[in-house]
Amino acid sequence: MPREVKPGSRTHEKQQAILESAMQEFLTHGYSAANMDRISERAGVSKATVYSHFRDKQKLYEALIEKQIEVTCNVDTSKLAPPGSLTLPEHMKELAEIWVCPLDAPESEMFMQFMRMIIAESGRFPELARTFVERIEKPVNMEIRRYLQACGVKKSEAESIAWIIAGTYVYHTVINRMMSSGDLMPMDRERLTAMLSTLIASHLKK
Repeated sequence: MPREVKPGSRTHEKQQAILESAMQEFLTHGYSAANMDRISERAGVSKATVYSHFRDKQKLYEALIEKQIEVTCNVDTSKLAPPGSLTLPEHMKELAEIWVCPLDAPESEMFMQFMRMIIAESGRFPELARTFVERIEKPVNMEIRRYLQACGVKKSEAESIAWIIAGTYVYHTVINRMMSSGDLMPMDRERLTAMLSTLIASHLKK
């Protein structure tokens, strides 16, 4: 985690400038070739200032993940309808809205580039991918599980369904956003959500 600073302060502005610079550096050169000198130069601060906020490149990377959680990947099920107040398909549609819609938004493009970098570097730096999964994917999966259980789904089934939901939407996002190939395999997300929720609801009724 970065050093705690007061929002709006000059120190906070420097910290944000460092993070923005680091993101550009990682996206341009990859994690392995990222250079702290270039990061400090682009941010307009000394290298000593960078290290005063972030101990090393790994800590910068972790801070960027936290920033992506705030901007793109924060799944807050407290904003959804109370469990049991809707049908399961309706609950699933709401889940899709708060989780998938931010990934469809134009401002999520930097997150997509960030994911491409992580995947490209994961062979040499598996800890990058593990940190991403631990801080982003796992919490989202657990939040979906808890919500499904609160809606009356058994724990064992909620675990499997959370994987199915995540896998479906991640695949849809990969094809459409990360690989820019939605025109080759067109699939409307609302249609996908409707079919997925119907299939799962049908299974749970058995």
